[in-house]
Amino acid sequence: MPQRPGRRPVRPYNGAAMQAVLNFLAMGGYAAFVWPAYAAAALILAVLTRQSLNSHRRRQRELEHLQQGRTRRGSAA
Repeated sequence: MPQRPGRRPVRPYNGAAMQAVLNFLAMGGYAAFVWPAYAAAALILAVLTRQSLNSHRRRQRELEHLQQGRTRRGSAA
C-alpha cells in the first residue's frame, strides 16, 4: 500500500481498543455495583431537576398573580 505524504499509516485492527472499552465497562469486576449506582444517581438528579423546574414555574405564576393584584389595587387609588 503506497504511503500518502502527511498522513499516518493505517494500522490493522487488532481488537485492543475494543478490549480496552470492555475492560472499562466491566469496572474491574464491580460493574454490577457501579453501573446501577450511576443509574440511580442519574435518576435522582433528573427527578430533582424536574422538581426544581416545576417549583420555579409555580413560583413565577404566583409572583405574576400577586403583581397583577397589586397593580389593580394600586391603580384605583
